[in-house]
Order: sequence, then structure tokens, then C-alpha cells
Amino acid sequence: MTDKELKKLSRLELLELLLIETNENERLKEELEKAKKENSIEKSAQLLNETAKQLDETLQKASTLSDNVSSGEIKTTATQNKFPSNKKSKNIFNRLLKR
Repeated sequence: MTDKELKKLSRLELLELLLIETNENERLKEELEKAKKENSIEKSAQLLNETAKQLDETLQKASTLSDNVSSGEIKTTATQNKFPSNKKSKNIFNRLLKR
């Protein structure tokens, strides 16, 4: 609407236009909030999916290593040297070998 057309409108008509615009503004705000929440949920799901893939890869590597050690393909002393030398890591690895 042009300024000229707006000046011809009565107060009631102007208030009705204002009410329509206000309602549209509120609807758009709600739509924006909904889109933000959906985006946040999608990002969380993607991060969770990536973490699950990494965990799966790590577990597969550990399983393969354990199978190789159990079958004698890798000697225990050689395998232990591939892991960090801290006590906690050695204890965990030794418990896995005893299974």
C-alpha cells in the first residue's frame, strides 16, 4: 500500500491492518522458534551418529586385536608395546587378554 492509500483509510481500517500484521508477526516468530528447535535436534542427532560410528570402529579394532592375540597371530608382549605405557591401560589390556 502506498502512503496515499494509507491516508485514505479510517482509524478502524488502520487498526484492522495493524492487527493482521501483528498476528502474522507472531505466527512467523513461532515458526522461527520451531525451525530453530528442529535444527538443534538434527545437529544433536548428527553428533550422536558420528560418535556412535567412532565407537563402533574402535570396538571393531579392539575385537580384531583381541581375536589376533587369542589366535596367537600377535604375541602378547609385542601387543602391549603398542599401547600407552600407563598402568591403567596395561591393566585393562591384560584383563582383555585373560578372557
